[in-house]
Amino acid sequence: MKYPFISKKLDEYSNYFDNISRSYQYTNYLCVNAKLYFWPDASDLPAALNLGNVTDEVRDFLIENVTDKQVNRWFDWWIDGQRDYLREWVDGCQYADANYWNSEIKKLKETGQTSYYKIDGEARNKASVQDLLAYKKDNVYALDKLEHFEGEKCYFVGGSGGWFAFSEQAEAQQLIDEVENRLYDIRESTDRDEIISLEQDAFIALRDLLKFKKGCQFIIDEVESQIECAEESFKHELLYRATETDYLKELGFVSEDDEIEMKLQSIAV
Repeated sequence: MKYPFISKKLDEYSNYFDNISRSYQYTNYLCVNAKLYFWPDASDLPAALNLGNVTDEVRDFLIENVTDKQVNRWFDWWIDGQRDYLREWVDGCQYADANYWNSEIKKLKETGQTSYYKIDGEARNKASVQDLLAYKKDNVYALDKLEHFEGEKCYFVGGSGGWFAFSEQAEAQQLIDEVENRLYDIRESTDRDEIISLEQDAFIALRDLLKFKKGCQFIIDEVESQIECAEESFKHELLYRATETDYLKELGFVSEDDEIEMKLQSIAV
């Protein structure tokens, strides 16, 4: 009988879902910890400016004029944007299906042209057919893992929204129940042929449960990866926000060259 193996795996998978389940507003969700453990302020600005080609003139002006309050405001905006992106990512916004990649591969073979590149250290070279095949494989894999989930059904829950809920536990429980029902039928049956058939059904149900589990882990791994690099990512956001032309104008920044030009214009008049 194969069902002891199925029963053992069912317990293993059930424990997995119990470990990632949290209850909010009378609903159990499958969640991953999305808390950030840093809080930036104006003291983080110098390190952020080092990431770009910022002149000493602009650098000194920003360090003197950018406030903690402004950095906190940018941080809040950035968090909102990251949350919106994560929901879009769950919907597969970052990936393309096999048909798309097949057309790109066909175009490259026929014309030698592609808009895709392969990054190798500091080198940036046109992608080859093999590269596009690898991109296709990664994209198809990701879309397969995300097919059970919908961005509009994902939430940030908890007191500070520090947990990303990507599914209700009921989705997992339905798959668990399907396996358990098959095991019950096996135990109740005394017909060998029927038991063999029921075992096949149980394996199929267990396979579906495993696929859902792998999808959950794919999301968890992505979120944890984003959290790991979040502080560095925000430095780039801080660089962009602080050096944006409109923001510099809003602060009243005028370069030395502009001051000279304005003085010359006033003299000419």
